Formats: sequence, structure tokens, C-alpha cells
Amino acid sequence: MAQSPVLHLDAGVASSLRLEDGRIREWNSLSEPTVAFTAPQEAARPTPGEPLNGRPTVAFDGDDFLEGPPVLREGDDSFTIIALWRPRRIAVQAIFEQADQGTGRRASLLQVHDAYGFNGQANDFHSAVPLAAHQWRLSTIIVTGSRRNNVIVIDNEQTPAIGTIDIKVQQTGAASSMLGRKIYGSEFLQGEIAEIRVFETALPPEPLLQQLHQIRTVWQLPFETSTDALASLDQLIPPAARMNEATMLANKPTPEQTEFFELHVRPLLAEHCYECHSARAEKLQAGLFVDSRAGLLAGGDSGPAVTPGQPDISLLIEAVRWESFEMPPSGKLSGQQQEVLRQWVEMGAPWPGESASPPPDHRESTAEPYDWEKWRTEHWAFRAIRQPAVPAVADQNWPASDLDRFILARLEQEGLTPAPAADPRTLIRRLWFDVIGLPPGPADVDQFIAEYHTDSAAAVASMVDQLLDSPHYGERWGRYWLDVAGYADSEGGVSADPIREVAWKYRDYVIRSLNDDKPYDRFLTEQLAGDELEDVEHLFRTHPEEVTPTMVDHLIATGFLRMGIDQTGSRTMNFVPERLGVVNDAMTVLGSGVMGLTLECARCHSHKYDPIPQRDYYRLKAVFQGAYDEHDWLTFQKRSLNIDTAQRTQQVASHNPALTTQLKKYANELKKAETQVQLVMLQQHYPEQSTADRDETIRALKIADNNRSLVQRNLVEMLQQVQVLPRDQHPPAVQAALQEVDRLQSEIDALERQLAPSLEIRALWDRGDPSPTYLLRRGEHDRPGQPVGPGVPSVLTDGRTPFHAEPPFPNGTPKTGRRLALAQWLTRPDHPLTARVIVNRVWHHHFGSGIVRSLENFGRKGDQPSHPELLDWLALRFVEDGWSLKALHRQIMNSAAYQRSSIISDQAEQIDAQNRLLSHMPLKRLDAEALRDSLLAVSGMLSERMGGP
Repeated sequence: MAQSPVLHLDAGVASSLRLEDGRIREWNSLSEPTVAFTAPQEAARPTPGEPLNGRPTVAFDGDDFLEGPPVLREGDDSFTIIALWRPRRIAVQAIFEQADQGTGRRASLLQVHDAYGFNGQANDFHSAVPLAAHQWRLSTIIVTGSRRNNVIVIDNEQTPAIGTIDIKVQQTGAASSMLGRKIYGSEFLQGEIAEIRVFETALPPEPLLQQLHQIRTVWQLPFETSTDALASLDQLIPPAARMNEATMLANKPTPEQTEFFELHVRPLLAEHCYECHSARAEKLQAGLFVDSRAGLLAGGDSGPAVTPGQPDISLLIEAVRWESFEMPPSGKLSGQQQEVLRQWVEMGAPWPGESASPPPDHRESTAEPYDWEKWRTEHWAFRAIRQPAVPAVADQNWPASDLDRFILARLEQEGLTPAPAADPRTLIRRLWFDVIGLPPGPADVDQFIAEYHTDSAAAVASMVDQLLDSPHYGERWGRYWLDVAGYADSEGGVSADPIREVAWKYRDYVIRSLNDDKPYDRFLTEQLAGDELEDVEHLFRTHPEEVTPTMVDHLIATGFLRMGIDQTGSRTMNFVPERLGVVNDAMTVLGSGVMGLTLECARCHSHKYDPIPQRDYYRLKAVFQGAYDEHDWLTFQKRSLNIDTAQRTQQVASHNPALTTQLKKYANELKKAETQVQLVMLQQHYPEQSTADRDETIRALKIADNNRSLVQRNLVEMLQQVQVLPRDQHPPAVQAALQEVDRLQSEIDALERQLAPSLEIRALWDRGDPSPTYLLRRGEHDRPGQPVGPGVPSVLTDGRTPFHAEPPFPNGTPKTGRRLALAQWLTRPDHPLTARVIVNRVWHHHFGSGIVRSLENFGRKGDQPSHPELLDWLALRFVEDGWSLKALHRQIMNSAAYQRSSIISDQAEQIDAQNRLLSHMPLKRLDAEALRDSLLAVSGMLSERMGGP
């Protein structure tokens, strides 16, 4: 198959040159699609040069140049550049270059004084052939993609010069390409260019000779390149480097190759390599994927891992032989296993079901890589939510609601019957622990049992309402949401681990919102874009008296996007990569927590399993650019707002210091009183214990458990055994000591209530004028590609309506309005994911497992819903009920399915061992918070104080 250049410029074709005032304004390529090289300003335009054998040329005088788009696609580790040119001086000057911003990754044809060659950052290779000014040169540079002997330079009829450069610099950038000038530097060309041809493959001898012969014939050049001189190059160019895409696609594995791969190669790679080098790797190592042929051909930090047909120069084979890298690091493969991989590479590295084309993140293309409509209609999570028909059931007595009919229909379909109802004592404990995370008291249990025997449904409904009205409901269920947000009271990431002094305000906002049953759509909107709901910043400056607590709450709510690790407060960590990490954490919380999508997988490459191209990741990043701009960054110390007037600030400054002094005094006394309680407990419960042992116990309590000696651990365990006793089971002396602790704690609580609250809040706010957002190749900050605008995942749109954001305050504080537009899009009643995801989360915390078990992944690799129609029915009801979480809780807890016992029948154990059909109520472990609070509650030591630091 003939090789076609991706760029072909021929000055001899007069129609390709556009002149203006005697200078060349534009040089158009003959290759398809047409590429135009233009001068950015009039003074930089080159001029028509001295004709070569009657054909026009383009002259560059040392300070002019032409610029065009990139022609080599990202990931082209092999390419060929042919140029017919003439230097007018002996210097460092550029003929053609394509480069990326500041990384040194480039494809260049440079003159370097009296030599020329390939430039690739720090270890260039230049031919040793002497150059003379005013002589025409037909120059060829071939970059092969191999690890050794990977650059070939051919000058006129001279014998090719062969060299080796660092493989990392063979990945071409794509900021732009230039004629007559280095992209980042002052090296211009003083000379002429007649023709340029660029190929995205390493041309083997035969097609290369054809190209050179064409150029010599058209330009009537006297020199001839020897066929014999090029013959030796054939072995240097690996098959993958010389094949074009059509040829690679045609290489289908034979049935024998498929069998060999599936029986021997894939299991070997999966067992020894996937843990570090696959899409499932927790952290990808060396940028290398070995779970696809495309990944092996594209390679990682050290270049292509496989050269099909040539095992002896394949990095994979070197690595498993421990000749260069030592892979796998856990132990060398056996000789037989090495031979399997060698044979596989030798037969061309066939990979059934996959072409050799590099994946979308390595090969940029304007063509859509996904069948969007197919994904929107065939994958359950991306389909619009439709009202399902409530199924008919044979047993009309069991269902308490339509929810139960969905459960019962599946059970009847499998020949199963629901477990009997739980006894009221079990049921009240289930309700209390699920809703408020605390055990019921004896009086509560007795009253519920009595009411249950009178009217079970009414008793349960009344208890559910009572618990949902408890302020502890917000504490219990707020914790689940704080887990989604990644709530932490320190910044993390560095050893100093700075404290987030006022992070608790976001925690309290969440608890208040849930207790108030704030509609979930509003709850989300405030957290994603609270700063864009009202122009609070303008009011602070002009009419601070008009700022309401609700407005302040909206700013506090944006702390949702500020809970990830933030290292940028450290001078040694405040760089673009760390800043991008903060943004990625916020996007991950949004993706997995709210949308049920693993968006972070598309940061470095298009998603391997779901229809999320890398472009969509950076479009979503652009939504956050107004607040999280890596090029105009605010460290976490500066991302706080003072939310009051100067007068109020002064009042707080004069009011709090005296109270703070008293608080410190009482805190010291409380610490001593707590130590006294421990000593008295030991004295009263273990009178035989020596004073030395008691003192040693107190000392041991100050030491981390894993650092205590065996004796210290035993002493502490003795104390812990009596600490959990109810208060009325302690001797009077212990009770008196505990009362002193209570008194001091009450004094502290009273003083803290008198403190004026801190005026500072942690917030995220839009600053109105963000820098552009670029797609970052492989997620690397210094390899920007094409610019992208704000947007949302394409698969979740109709493909016709663009993402639209408007500044919310045209005459006020500048803001982009992008996050507000995102929040409005997410909370549309017809959004396919938002309601499904939160309903599934709530179901998970009631039943121990979601209808979709993979709470954070509704994509192709996530679990299928056990009851898809029920999930849609619940999601629609949730939206119809005004996005009320309390209404959803009532719907679930008043159902017969929720009130089943945990008794499993032999038949159910055989048919549905994992209880996905919910024939009985699953047993659930009490989580750490509920367990701790329960122990404190039954011992009378639980503090019910809410809110505050």
C-alpha cells in the first residue's frame, strides 16, 4: 500500500502559495486534509526564493517564519521527515519543527552548524556529514520508535547515519508546527525551502526510495540515493513503526494464534502484570498498559513495550528476562513463561478482538469514538427513567406498598417466599440504629411492643416519624454524606497535616440540611454552586446588613468541593501538578458520589470501559476553572471568607478573649478530673492493685496502643473493662468523681455557648475570569493539547443542546455561572443518574447492599441492578415527592420488605445465597460510630451536644 504524507508542502506548485505585497502570506499543503501555514504578522512573512531548476522556492531571511497546526498525532513515536532545502549560513537554524509547550518533546529537522539531524531535548542526534552554505540538501530523518538505533539521518546520496536517543522524547507534541523557526527558541532559518514531506510512519527502504526518487525527478536533482545504502535500514524499522493503520487493522489473529493467546499469554499477563499495568491497577506504573495490544504498542515512559515480530528488540521480553528492567518485581518468570511471551511477540503479538490502532488518548481524531445513541439507549444507567408498571403478584396480602410488589414479583418468579416479619423488639432496634445510630431505651422498647401488638403498621409509621424528627437523624445520615464528600478536619498530603479550623461549619450545614429535610436538588445545588446563588460578595462590600444566615449557609455549602487533600499550602508543593490533584479530587467526589461514574479514569486517557472520552473530563474540569484555576491559584489559606462587618469583627475580638482564657482553665481542670476518675475506678474496682500499677496505667493511656508494653496493655484492658459499666453500677466514690467531670463539662459547654462564633468560613467561589482549559495528554500538565470549553459528559446529553452558562450577576461580582449551570443540569427531573444514585445509596444503608452494589460505579464495569424497575420506581417517586429524603426513608422503612426477619430458608440459601432477591432482611454489622455511641449511651457517658468545633 502506498504511503501518503500527513504534510506535503511543494513550493513548486505555484497555486499553493498566496502572496500579498510581494510576501508569502500562506503556504497550503497538497496533502489531504489541506493544512495552511501562515505568518502571525506581516513582518514575519517570507518571500519567494531563488528558483531551483525553474521551480519556485520559499526564502526565509533569518527572522521570518510560517506557523501551522500539528501534523503528527500525539503518540506518534515513529515518523519520517523529508525536506529539500538550502542553508545560507552555517549556524543553528530550524527547517521544520513540531513541538509541545516546554517539554522538549518535539520532531525537528535542524541545522546544527555544519551538521543536521533530529532534535529531541537533551540528547539530540545529528549527522556527521559536513554542510556547506548555499548548497541544496535532500535531507531525511526517520524515527523508528525502538529503544536503540532509533534515529536515521540521510543526506543526499550519503550513507545513512544511525543514532540512539532517549525514547521519551520521541513522543511528539502538538502545540503547533513551524517552518523556518524553532517553536520555543530564537533559531530561525536563513535559506530556502523547496519541499517538505512528513509521514506518521517510519518509511522502510522501498517506499522511502520512491519518495526520494519523486522529489529528485520533479526538481531535476543530480544526486541519487543508493539502494544498497538503504538496504541495511530494513532491520532497524520494526513492523509496528512502518505499518499504516489500514495494514494494522488487517492483521487478524488466526484461530491457532487466538487459542495460543487465550490459553497461555492472557493468563500470564493477567497474573503477573495487570496489578500494576492495567486499567484495574490502583496506581498505573510507568504509564504502561499491558491489558491491550494498543497499550503495549503505545508503550509507557520507556517507549513501546512490544515490537511485533521482533522479540529480541521488544522491551517486554527484555524486562521479563531481567536484562534491563526486572519484571515482574516479585520474581523472575520461568524459562517456559518467558518462551511463551517470546513466541507470542515473534508471531506478531496477536490480540484477539482488538486492532493495533492506538487508543483515543494516544491518537487524536475528530471522529467520535463512541456510538452515543447506542449507549444512551442500551446501557441501563444512561437510559431515561421511565415509569415502570407495578408487577402483579399472587400473594395479595404480603405487600404493604407497591415497593413490596416489585420485591415479591421477583421472589415468586424464583419460587421463593418472604421470610416472616421480624418481632417488634428486633424491629425497633433496627429502626433506631438505622435512623439515629443509637439503641432504644427500655421504656421505648416496651411502649413500641405494646403499640405494635395493637396496630403494627401504625406503630412502625409512628416510630419512623419520631426518629426522623430527632436531631440525631441529621447526625447519623449526615455522616454518610460526609463520607461521600471525603470530610476531614485537616488538609492532609504533607507531614504537618494542617488543621482545617472551621471545616466543622460544613459538617453542621449538612446536619442542619438533613434535619430540615432540605430537598436533595437544592442540597446539591448549594454545595456545587452556593456562591452563584446570591451575590453575597457584593453585599458584603455594599450592604452587609442585608446578608442573611441562609446566604452564609450557601457559601459554607461549597465546602463540599474542598474536602480533598490539598498540599498547595506548602511552598514546596504548590505547583500545577498538586493543584490539578485538588481539582481531580473535587471532580472524583462529584463523579462517584453524585453521578455514579468513574470520571477520574478519563483524566489521562479516554475511559477504557465507559463512554467518557478524555475530552469530556477536561470539559467538566473547565466548569470548575472559574474557582479552581491552576494558573491563578489560591492556596487553602486564602480560600476563606470573613463574613461580617468591621464593627462585628471588633465586637468578637473584644468579647472572646476573656471567655477563651476561662475555657483553657476549665479544660485543664477537666483533664485532671478525668484522670482522677480513672484512678478512683482502679481503687474502687481493684483495691488489691498497687499504687505503682495504677500510676503505670495512667502513663500507659498516654501512649499509643501499638507502642505499649504487654504489661501496659493488660493494665489498660483492666481499666477499660470497668469504664463501660453503667454509672449506677459504680461505687459511690466513682459516681462522685464522674459528677465532677459532668460539672466541669457543663461549665465548658456554657462558656462555649457564650463565645461569638468564628466569622471565617471555608468556601469555594468563582472568580469570573478563568484561564483557558486544555486537554492534557496522559494527564501531564506540561503537555497541553487542544483547548476545550465547559461541558458535561456527552453520553448524558441529547447530542444537540450545548452546555450553556451565563454570569449570574451581570451587574455585580464577575462569575462564570458554570457550576450553577452544572448544578441545574444535574438536578433536572429527567436526569438519568442523579436520582438513581442517591436512592441507591439510601437503599444501601437500610439493606446493607444497594440495588446496584457498586454505589460509585453505574458504568459498564459496575454491578447490574438486582431490581432495575424498582430502582426507577423509587427514583421517580423521590423526584415526585420533592426530592425529599425523609419521604424516601418512610417509603422504605414502612415496607414489608424492610420489616422482614433475618431468618433464611433452606430454599432461599440454595437459590439466592447472596440475598440479592431480598427474601429476608440481611444481617448488618454495626458500624464503628454507632457501636461507639451505643457503648457511651448505655454507660450514660454520651454527650448529646450538637454542632460547633
